[in-house]
Amino acid sequence: MHLHHRRLTDVGVTSDPALVRRYILLVALGACSASPAISEGTQELVGAPSGTPTFPNTQVGQTSAAQTYYIYETTMTIGVHTDTISSIAYSCPDFTVNWAAGTTSDDCVNDGCGTESIAPGSSQGSDPDKVPYLVCPLLLDCEYDTIYSFTATFHPTVAAAVSCVLTITSTSGTQTYTLSGTGTAPPIHVTVSPASIGFGGVRTGSSSTPVAVTIANSGGSTATVSSVSVPSGFAIQSGPSAPFSVGSGSSQMLQVVCDPPSTGSYGGNMTIVTNDPITPTFSIPVSCTGITSTLAVSPSPAVIPTTRVGEPVQQTIEITNMGGASTTIQDVIITGVDTVNAPANNTPLAANGSTQAVVSFPATMAGPVSGNMHIDYDSGKSVDVAISGNALATSMSLTPDGDVDFGPVCAGQSAMRTFDVIANQAGPFVIQSISTPDAPFTVAAPSLPASVQGNAANTVSFMVTAAPTTAGPASSAITITTDIPNGQPDTITVDVTGLPAGVSATPTTLDLGPVPVSMTTLGQSINITNCGTTSINVSSATITGMDADAFAIVMNPASSSIDPAASAAWLIVMNASTPGQKQATFEVDYDGGSQMVPLTGEPFMPGGDGSGSSSNVTEKSSYYACNAGGAAALWPLALAFGVLVVRRRRRVE
Repeated sequence: MHLHHRRLTDVGVTSDPALVRRYILLVALGACSASPAISEGTQELVGAPSGTPTFPNTQVGQTSAAQTYYIYETTMTIGVHTDTISSIAYSCPDFTVNWAAGTTSDDCVNDGCGTESIAPGSSQGSDPDKVPYLVCPLLLDCEYDTIYSFTATFHPTVAAAVSCVLTITSTSGTQTYTLSGTGTAPPIHVTVSPASIGFGGVRTGSSSTPVAVTIANSGGSTATVSSVSVPSGFAIQSGPSAPFSVGSGSSQMLQVVCDPPSTGSYGGNMTIVTNDPITPTFSIPVSCTGITSTLAVSPSPAVIPTTRVGEPVQQTIEITNMGGASTTIQDVIITGVDTVNAPANNTPLAANGSTQAVVSFPATMAGPVSGNMHIDYDSGKSVDVAISGNALATSMSLTPDGDVDFGPVCAGQSAMRTFDVIANQAGPFVIQSISTPDAPFTVAAPSLPASVQGNAANTVSFMVTAAPTTAGPASSAITITTDIPNGQPDTITVDVTGLPAGVSATPTTLDLGPVPVSMTTLGQSINITNCGTTSINVSSATITGMDADAFAIVMNPASSSIDPAASAAWLIVMNASTPGQKQATFEVDYDGGSQMVPLTGEPFMPGGDGSGSSSNVTEKSSYYACNAGGAAALWPLALAFGVLVVRRRRRVE
């Protein structure tokens, strides 16, 4: 979206060398295929109102359409500014964010200074006649596009509400924005692990150490396993006989062993047939070698206990001489995992004697690991032992997260919000502590420590209450600490606005921000809160003033009655047909009084100076219309999302 840079004469500034900026974040739902000019990012980032889902519900295993987020900057300035977004950091398995660091593109429309791309991290281009971000002289009418965009997709890993906090770092600081969405369960979704099993060498006439095969169903309905089969030389040692059921969100474990009847290689596929409509049949390759070794190794295969990423784990492997005479271990070679200790070369082993090797799995990244322990003994004999392990990624999702606004609350009354904690990856974790916030906030925490199971198998909730005793804003921080390896505590900010007795309107003024003419802004709410002792009845809600036709009420409260300590909300948008500052007043009349909220907005001509003289107006106007019916097609967006505005002053050095 094009941003309007006004001349000093337009805003009545004479000699005060100050910068006044506005930053807003808008969300496009992916309908546009064209790309706006990408330019340097801004440092003030604010987003949609609390509680509004950023993404539509998306089924686990699927990916939403990409949503584009635009950070718009409107500058009234004397001097030079060089703000650049350097990073957008996040750590959320359910979202993917794509962005370009530091790219700039300035469009000087009417003064002939042309355009130039600035290298990431730079504040000056290669051409001295094209100074980026320099305000045009008073006699010229110059505009720059200052648009930063990034896209995000939602691909839920669990059937639950999840949130993701983005930390956006620019040259002047950091801001956060929270993405959220709800994953929905597919009808039936079966997964089987591990993907393959190598048993290594197993002495004939004996069974290997059992290996667990897990059949899990993350779907919303019960899955049926109609058959399970293993090839010759293998057996299912424990677990139910098919057919059997696996409930929604449940799993079933089978223990599989290799029973080689004679020496030689054995292999094939363990086959599991289910009623999963997408993947009905699972084939797990299994392999084993029957040997007549006098050395018995336990466990064999050596399955390292499943751990979490960043949480190393060790496994002790026992090597026993089952023969009637002593033997010598020439060497032990361990690959695929770390060796803690192993028998030295040429270690003698008496009859029925034993020794140990200890291996370690560092678990530096999620996923399975496979290795091997090769033992040479008795001058020419050998045995191989398969080693496997698995590291689970661990991640906490807190909903809501980031900056959580309780909104207006009558002094002496209270409002409560529930916060849900899940593990949105396979690794479990423990909530160790939830900090106590400052007044007027309190936390009702669960019994701690509290276990959170992997893949959103359970939810741990806590309640936060905001109970302001005086009028005015209040804020505090709450920190949730877990035992996630190498994890950082999650800190949220809670805000509330205490209201005095009587009837109040919040916000006290509503700025819909800059927007191209004939385009509908995203909706913002005006709340009327009754802090009296009796109910009030609203008789009318109107918009008046010289520019009343530029604003509209697009959603009314369900009831005209507002009970004590309750609020009613109206959703306001702006859609102006002409550029320039717009002003109006939202007025609500009720029993015994009225409340008025000034409305402002700044529609401008896309690509021009407000007069429509720019040659690229048509091109940019068509971009904003998104080929989806122009401004009228954007009214549903006004109902779904909001725009928040931040004003900031900064002196130019």
